[in-house]
Amino acid sequence: MKNSFAYLGPKGTFTEAAFLQMPIAQGADLIPAESVREALNMVRIGTVFGALVPIENSVEGSVSTTLDELGHGESLEIIDEIAIPVEFALLAKPGVKISEIKRIATHPHAHAQCVDWLHKNTPGVHVLPAMSTAAAAEELASGANYDAAICSVAAAKHYGLEILAQGIGDSDSAWTRFVLVSKPGHAQSSTGNDKTTLSLFMHRNQPGALLNILTEFAVRGVDLSRLESRPTKILVMP
Repeated sequence: MKNSFAYLGPKGTFTEAAFLQMPIAQGADLIPAESVREALNMVRIGTVFGALVPIENSVEGSVSTTLDELGHGESLEIIDEIAIPVEFALLAKPGVKISEIKRIATHPHAHAQCVDWLHKNTPGVHVLPAMSTAAAAEELASGANYDAAICSVAAAKHYGLEILAQGIGDSDSAWTRFVLVSKPGHAQSSTGNDKTTLSLFMHRNQPGALLNILTEFAVRGVDLSRLESRPTKILVMP
Protein backbone atom coordinates (compact mmCIF):
# COMPACT_ATOMS: atom_id res chain seq x y z
CA MET A 1 0.00 0.00 0.00
CA LYS A 2 2.92 2.38 0.66
CA ASN A 3 3.74 2.27 -3.05
CA SER A 4 0.23 3.25 -4.19
CA PHE A 5 -1.08 6.77 -4.71
CA ALA A 6 -4.28 8.43 -5.85
CA TYR A 7 -4.52 11.53 -7.99
CA LEU A 8 -7.27 13.69 -9.45
CA GLY A 9 -8.15 11.79 -12.59
CA PRO A 10 -9.01 10.41 -15.01
CA LYS A 11 -5.90 9.78 -17.10
CA GLY A 12 -4.67 12.83 -18.95
CA THR A 13 -5.13 15.40 -16.17
CA PHE A 14 -2.49 17.96 -15.30
CA THR A 15 -2.37 16.27 -11.90
CA GLU A 16 -1.24 13.04 -13.51
CA ALA A 17 1.35 14.94 -15.56
CA ALA A 18 2.69 16.57 -12.39
CA PHE A 19 2.77 13.24 -10.52
CA LEU A 20 4.79 11.58 -13.26
CA GLN A 21 7.49 14.22 -12.74
CA MET A 22 7.89 13.35 -9.05
CA PRO A 23 10.55 10.78 -8.04
CA ILE A 24 8.13 9.10 -5.62
CA ALA A 25 5.86 8.14 -8.54
CA GLN A 26 8.53 6.08 -10.29
CA GLY A 27 7.45 2.43 -10.13
CA ALA A 28 4.42 3.31 -8.01
CA ASP A 29 0.82 2.27 -8.56
CA LEU A 30 -1.02 5.46 -9.58
CA ILE A 31 -4.80 5.33 -9.22
CA PRO A 32 -7.05 8.02 -10.76
CA ALA A 33 -9.86 9.37 -8.58
CA GLU A 34 -13.03 11.04 -9.81
CA SER A 35 -12.70 14.03 -7.47
CA VAL A 36 -10.44 15.66 -4.91
CA ARG A 37 -12.71 14.32 -2.16
CA GLU A 38 -12.41 10.76 -3.42
CA ALA A 39 -8.62 11.03 -3.72
CA LEU A 40 -8.26 12.29 -0.14
CA ASN A 41 -10.76 9.77 1.24
CA MET A 42 -8.75 6.96 -0.35
CA VAL A 43 -5.87 8.10 1.84
CA ARG A 44 -8.05 8.39 4.93
CA ILE A 45 -9.43 4.84 4.64
CA GLY A 46 -6.04 3.37 3.80
CA THR A 47 -6.65 2.37 0.18
CA VAL A 48 -3.53 4.29 -0.85
CA PHE A 49 -0.54 5.76 0.93
CA GLY A 50 -0.93 9.26 -0.47
CA ALA A 51 -2.75 11.46 -2.97
CA LEU A 52 -1.73 14.30 -5.26
CA VAL A 53 -4.29 17.11 -5.67
CA PRO A 54 -4.19 20.66 -7.08
CA ILE A 55 -4.08 23.42 -4.49
CA GLU A 56 -3.24 26.66 -6.33
CA ASN A 57 -2.87 28.13 -9.80
CA SER A 58 -1.36 31.36 -11.04
CA VAL A 59 -4.62 32.79 -12.40
CA GLU A 60 -7.45 31.78 -10.06
CA GLY A 61 -5.39 31.38 -6.90
CA SER A 62 -6.27 28.69 -4.38
CA VAL A 63 -8.35 25.67 -5.37
CA SER A 64 -11.16 26.06 -2.85
CA THR A 65 -12.36 22.47 -3.16
CA THR A 66 -8.98 21.17 -2.03
CA LEU A 67 -8.73 23.64 0.85
CA ASP A 68 -12.19 22.69 2.10
CA GLU A 69 -11.59 18.95 1.79
CA LEU A 70 -8.28 19.22 3.68
CA GLY A 71 -9.96 21.28 6.39
CA HIS A 72 -12.67 18.72 7.14
CA GLY A 73 -12.58 15.06 8.05
CA GLU A 74 -9.62 13.10 9.38
CA SER A 75 -6.44 15.16 9.41
CA LEU A 76 -3.98 14.71 6.58
CA GLU A 77 -0.42 15.97 6.20
CA ILE A 78 1.30 17.56 3.20
CA ILE A 79 4.55 15.68 2.59
CA ASP A 80 5.63 17.15 -0.75
CA GLU A 81 4.61 19.56 -3.48
CA ILE A 82 5.28 20.30 -7.12
CA ALA A 83 4.41 23.19 -9.45
CA ILE A 84 4.29 22.74 -13.22
CA PRO A 85 3.50 25.00 -16.19
CA VAL A 86 0.17 24.25 -17.83
CA GLU A 87 -0.91 24.64 -21.43
CA PHE A 88 -4.52 24.29 -22.48
CA ALA A 89 -5.89 22.90 -25.73
CA LEU A 90 -9.33 22.75 -27.29
CA LEU A 91 -10.24 19.17 -28.21
CA ALA A 92 -13.16 17.74 -30.16
CA LYS A 93 -14.15 14.55 -31.92
CA PRO A 94 -12.52 14.12 -35.36
CA GLY A 95 -14.27 16.16 -38.04
CA VAL A 96 -15.72 18.84 -35.74
CA LYS A 97 -14.81 22.44 -36.65
CA ILE A 98 -14.41 25.34 -34.22
CA SER A 99 -17.25 27.18 -35.99
CA GLU A 100 -19.61 24.30 -35.10
CA ILE A 101 -18.92 24.37 -31.37
CA LYS A 102 -21.78 25.56 -29.16
CA ARG A 103 -21.02 23.83 -25.85
CA ILE A 104 -17.64 23.26 -24.19
CA ALA A 105 -16.85 21.41 -20.96
CA THR A 106 -13.85 21.83 -18.67
CA HIS A 107 -12.84 22.38 -15.06
CA PRO A 108 -13.84 25.87 -13.81
CA HIS A 109 -10.21 26.82 -13.11
CA ALA A 110 -9.23 25.91 -16.66
CA HIS A 111 -12.15 27.94 -18.01
CA ALA A 112 -11.01 30.97 -16.02
CA GLN A 113 -7.57 30.74 -17.62
CA CYS A 114 -8.94 30.68 -21.18
CA VAL A 115 -11.70 33.32 -21.00
CA ASP A 116 -10.15 35.83 -23.41
CA TRP A 117 -9.34 33.20 -26.03
CA LEU A 118 -12.86 31.79 -25.86
CA HIS A 119 -14.40 35.25 -26.16
CA LYS A 120 -12.37 36.00 -29.30
CA ASN A 121 -12.60 32.62 -31.00
CA THR A 122 -15.86 31.05 -29.84
CA PRO A 123 -18.24 33.94 -29.08
CA GLY A 124 -21.50 32.88 -27.48
CA VAL A 125 -20.26 29.41 -26.57
CA HIS A 126 -21.70 27.86 -23.40
CA VAL A 127 -19.08 26.45 -20.99
CA LEU A 128 -20.09 23.56 -18.72
CA PRO A 129 -18.22 22.62 -15.51
CA ALA A 130 -16.46 19.26 -15.21
CA MET A 131 -14.74 17.49 -12.31
CA SER A 132 -11.40 17.83 -14.14
CA THR A 133 -10.14 18.79 -17.58
CA ALA A 134 -9.51 15.15 -18.48
CA ALA A 135 -12.96 14.14 -17.22
CA ALA A 136 -14.42 16.58 -19.75
CA ALA A 137 -12.38 14.92 -22.51
CA GLU A 138 -13.28 11.41 -21.37
CA GLU A 139 -17.00 12.17 -21.29
CA LEU A 140 -16.82 13.93 -24.66
CA ALA A 141 -15.26 10.82 -26.20
CA SER A 142 -18.02 8.71 -24.60
CA GLY A 143 -20.81 10.74 -26.20
CA ALA A 144 -21.53 13.56 -23.72
CA ASN A 145 -23.90 16.29 -24.87
CA TYR A 146 -21.31 18.96 -25.67
CA ASP A 147 -19.05 19.64 -28.61
CA ALA A 148 -15.54 20.20 -27.23
CA ALA A 149 -13.38 20.10 -24.12
CA ILE A 150 -10.58 22.27 -22.76
CA CYS A 151 -7.80 20.14 -21.33
CA SER A 152 -4.19 19.08 -21.82
CA VAL A 153 -2.72 18.08 -25.16
CA ALA A 154 -1.99 14.65 -23.66
CA ALA A 155 -5.71 14.02 -23.21
CA ALA A 156 -6.17 13.98 -26.99
CA LYS A 157 -4.11 10.82 -27.28
CA HIS A 158 -5.76 9.19 -24.28
CA TYR A 159 -9.31 9.67 -25.58
CA GLY A 160 -8.94 9.71 -29.36
CA LEU A 161 -9.81 13.38 -29.78
CA GLU A 162 -8.56 15.96 -32.25
CA ILE A 163 -6.66 19.11 -31.24
CA LEU A 164 -8.50 22.10 -32.71
CA ALA A 165 -6.33 24.72 -31.02
CA GLN A 166 -3.32 24.59 -28.73
CA GLY A 167 -1.92 27.14 -26.29
CA ILE A 168 -5.31 28.77 -25.70
CA GLY A 169 -4.56 29.98 -22.19
CA ASP A 170 -4.64 33.74 -21.64
CA SER A 171 -1.24 33.63 -19.90
CA ASP A 172 1.92 32.22 -21.43
CA SER A 173 3.35 31.56 -17.97
CA ALA A 174 0.43 29.82 -16.25
CA TRP A 175 1.29 27.19 -13.65
CA THR A 176 -0.48 25.01 -11.11
CA ARG A 177 0.83 23.83 -7.75
CA PHE A 178 -0.04 20.38 -6.43
CA VAL A 179 0.41 18.89 -2.96
CA LEU A 180 1.06 15.27 -2.01
CA VAL A 181 -0.77 14.35 1.18
CA SER A 182 -0.74 11.31 3.43
CA LYS A 183 -1.76 10.39 6.95
CA PRO A 184 0.24 12.21 9.67
CA GLY A 185 3.69 10.90 10.50
CA HIS A 186 5.31 10.70 7.07
CA ALA A 187 6.68 14.20 6.60
CA GLN A 188 10.34 14.57 5.72
CA SER A 189 12.86 15.65 8.34
CA SER A 190 13.20 19.38 8.94
CA THR A 191 15.76 21.11 6.76
CA GLY A 192 15.57 24.61 8.21
CA ASN A 193 14.12 25.85 4.94
CA ASP A 194 10.69 24.28 5.17
CA LYS A 195 7.14 25.30 4.31
CA THR A 196 4.22 24.57 6.65
CA THR A 197 0.52 24.69 5.80
CA LEU A 198 -2.19 24.97 8.43
CA SER A 199 -5.38 23.82 6.75
CA LEU A 200 -7.74 25.23 9.36
CA PHE A 201 -7.63 27.23 12.55
CA MET A 202 -10.35 29.19 14.34
CA HIS A 203 -10.39 32.06 16.80
CA ARG A 204 -13.11 33.76 18.80
CA ASN A 205 -14.62 36.61 16.80
CA GLN A 206 -13.54 39.81 18.52
CA PRO A 207 -11.79 43.08 17.62
CA GLY A 208 -8.10 42.48 16.96
CA ALA A 209 -8.47 38.68 16.70
CA LEU A 210 -6.57 38.46 13.40
CA LEU A 211 -3.87 40.82 14.68
CA ASN A 212 -3.38 38.62 17.75
CA ILE A 213 -2.97 35.53 15.56
CA LEU A 214 -0.51 37.18 13.19
CA THR A 215 1.49 38.56 16.11
CA GLU A 216 2.13 35.03 17.38
CA PHE A 217 3.74 34.17 14.03
CA ALA A 218 5.69 37.44 13.85
CA VAL A 219 7.30 37.21 17.30
CA ARG A 220 8.50 33.71 16.46
CA GLY A 221 10.07 34.79 13.17
CA VAL A 222 7.64 32.82 10.99
CA ASP A 223 7.27 34.29 7.49
CA LEU A 224 3.68 34.00 6.22
CA SER A 225 3.34 33.79 2.44
CA ARG A 226 -0.42 33.25 2.21
CA LEU A 227 -3.54 33.62 4.34
CA GLU A 228 -6.97 32.37 3.26
CA SER A 229 -10.39 33.01 4.76
CA ARG A 230 -12.94 30.24 4.24
CA PRO A 231 -16.71 30.41 4.85
CA THR A 232 -17.98 29.07 8.16
CA LYS A 233 -21.31 27.39 8.86
CA ILE A 234 -24.01 29.88 9.79
CA LEU A 235 -26.23 28.98 12.75
CA VAL A 236 -29.84 30.04 12.11
CA MET A 237 -31.72 30.61 15.35
CA PRO A 238 -35.45 29.76 15.43
